[in-house]
Amino acid sequence: MRPSPVGWAALAAALSASLLSTANAQDPAGRSTVADVVALTVCVIDADIRTAAIAQMHRGASQNEALAAVQQAMPDRTYRAQAERLVAEVYRAQPQSLRVYVAERLQRCAAGAARRVHPPAADGCYQLTRFASDFFAARAAGVPREQAQASVRAMARASGLDAAAEQRLAALAASVYATTVPAPDFRAGLFFHCVLPAPR
Repeated sequence: MRPSPVGWAALAAALSASLLSTANAQDPAGRSTVADVVALTVCVIDADIRTAAIAQMHRGASQNEALAAVQQAMPDRTYRAQAERLVAEVYRAQPQSLRVYVAERLQRCAAGAARRVHPPAADGCYQLTRFASDFFAARAAGVPREQAQASVRAMARASGLDAAAEQRLAALAASVYATTVPAPDFRAGLFFHCVLPAPR
């Protein structure tokens, strides 16, 4: 699975405007929701940068090579300093497990970003956004939705996922193929709604 950092730079402003247009402007909870989405979006961006940096490191790239690759995927300068800091952090830590390292930091970020989230869900929710990235890439490459969903089923069975997880991924693929929302916005919304605790 490949992270998709391209397009994050303009996301916070665009997402805020989009949410405010649908929320009651007089409702403090609505404004809080916008702030929570933007803060949690930064957590996803951080996870993308760390994921990309660790993948580069495990391929034998130097820190400078990894930073150049990450920054090339993020042409807007908004997150370039952030990328430099996170790539340096990864190369200092030398994590053996990409998943564990990113998950721990993502959970801490989510816990500090918003009050209403369920931080232990952050890693699983982030993995969903990465599946969404793959579905967007498949759609952009002209892969038919039925073929993408068949690939999901094959992957789910090979990975030992249960039928419920397989159905969720198939539904996610269908949503991606049907949406008109740009991939970064879609991923941000998906992550936000996924980390909210289930209503009692």
